[in-house]
Amino acid sequence: MSEERSKPRWKRRVIALIAAGVTLLALAVFAGWYLRSPQFHEWARQKLVSRLEQVTGGRVEIANFQWSLSQLQFDIHDLTIHGLEGPDQIPYLHADRLLIRARIVSLWRRQIALNSVEVDRPVVHLIV
Repeated sequence: MSEERSKPRWKRRVIALIAAGVTLLALAVFAGWYLRSPQFHEWARQKLVSRLEQVTGGRVEIANFQWSLSQLQFDIHDLTIHGLEGPDQIPYLHADRLLIRARIVSLWRRQIALNSVEVDRPVVHLIV
């Protein structure tokens, strides 16, 4: 009689493990799909703009933002940061292209390191 009770427990464990594996696989597929979706791309772009505005205190415009998570590479075209300049003056900062390559130092501490930063045709306007 104890053998009859142990069989269903064993079967339940196997079914639970299979269900957990299928759930993890489905979550991985969904995460991969969502990270490549236009909605996530726009969310990441808006997060970048709001963070740059918070850091610089100006208004930020980005014409095009592309990124590759597999290479940790971020490519920003026509980055413009408006500061205290007048409407007839050039903006505080403008770069035709900003290419950033990074690497993950620690996932637990959420640390990244910049491998390279390339800026094409930067224009900085300082008001003193």
